[in-house]
Amino acid sequence: MNEDKNEPEIIWHYTKMEVLKKMLEPDGVNLRFSHFKFTKDPSEGLVLRKFLIKNKENILEQLKIEHKIDISEKEFDDGLDYKLENINTGDNDILRKNDIYIFSTTSLKNSMIFWNKEYAGTSGISIGFNLKKIEDGLDHDNEFVEEINYLDVLTTKSLEDNYIKHITKNIKLCYELAIKIHNILNLNIYNLKEEEKDSFFKVYGLMTFLKNHSCMYKHNAWTSEDEIRIEIPSYSKYIKDNKEKKIEIELCENKLIKVYHRKFNKNIINYIMLGPDYTKHHKEAFEKYLEDNSYKDIKVELSYAFDFRQD
Repeated sequence: MNEDKNEPEIIWHYTKMEVLKKMLEPDGVNLRFSHFKFTKDPSEGLVLRKFLIKNKENILEQLKIEHKIDISEKEFDDGLDYKLENINTGDNDILRKNDIYIFSTTSLKNSMIFWNKEYAGTSGISIGFNLKKIEDGLDHDNEFVEEINYLDVLTTKSLEDNYIKHITKNIKLCYELAIKIHNILNLNIYNLKEEEKDSFFKVYGLMTFLKNHSCMYKHNAWTSEDEIRIEIPSYSKYIKDNKEKKIEIELCENKLIKVYHRKFNKNIINYIMLGPDYTKHHKEAFEKYLEDNSYKDIKVELSYAFDFRQD
């Protein structure tokens, strides 16, 4: 793929030059997070549910054996279909009402995959972000940087499959979280019997797992992208507390998308790689542009993905 060796602490975002210009503001780097239902992949958010249905038997078995959570097939199906037996969970049910906003990056430096016109194009650029400094600007209780999990939805997995283990562990965490904070969530379940409450939390746990984790799973046809996502939920304290930067609707590539903007420190960018169309003259001009805009510590590189100019 003509990929250069990457530093593990650097994550790369491929984009157009005009996007970078909007990103580099005088007082910091403005990142645009997109609602995960507004991505280019039409199957976005649907792959996890399909995997759960395909592997229902082994997921239920793993939950029972490894995590001591006995979920019936009906509870499982209700969780995937968002059915809560006519229970109103209240206006403060932040887990179910949550929206996820994502910023996509990759571990791949100078990748032919992303110099494709469907991504940055050969006249695009790749921004090398410092992962640690990105994480410093996140709400550590609710915001995460995670590698995408690529699922094979055509074959049934064994109990020992790593994805089965990974998924059941997260279902368990959602189940336990619902029990732990149901008073904070203002869930209206006080008239239920004890056994009904337990069933409620199993269904609710599955629902919130599917709602909040679907954006971290994609079809294995996308494996070559090696994607890493910065994930921000709508109940993040930064979204709730920031009155100036609310959720917005913007036009992007002739489509309306739902976005959230977050300002980070200038030092989150270590590198900028100019796409294969650029020459050393563009590099010199771009370095001057960065210096004029007070971005002096960014190393600018050229991509040699299609030729031998480095020789």
